[in-house]
Amino acid sequence: MFMRLTGCPLRYSFVPMKDTYTLPHADLRSLLYDTGKYIQRTNFSQGREAEKALQKLEHTIETFECLAIGDRGLSLSLTHIIADCRTVTNPQAHIICWIKLLHGFNEFIAFNLEHMDEEVTPITQICDWPALAMA
Repeated sequence: MFMRLTGCPLRYSFVPMKDTYTLPHADLRSLLYDTGKYIQRTNFSQGREAEKALQKLEHTIETFECLAIGDRGLSLSLTHIIADCRTVTNPQAHIICWIKLLHGFNEFIAFNLEHMDEEVTPITQICDWPALAMA
């Protein structure tokens, strides 16, 4: 059985429903970690490289907003930082923008990981996971 995720900019369009919580969350966590790693390795003084990182970050924000998971305030804050990063011309401003972006995205990651954990915790207390894993 599959769950179709429509209208969301996810990499995968189908997620198996055998484990409703942890499989979609695994993909979402992977998206967060991948985006964070990409941002950390980006040289924001290079225009094309910076733009790719900003587009990847926008994709991640859109994915979480589409699934109604992300905190709207954090998403808006990151969106404003992204807009600022696109307009800076001073090399020092690029560094400041990168630091703001990294800190803002780290807050976004922390919130969403905690949120996903809160969703899974009640289920793990109720279900017999070893029995479900064998099914």
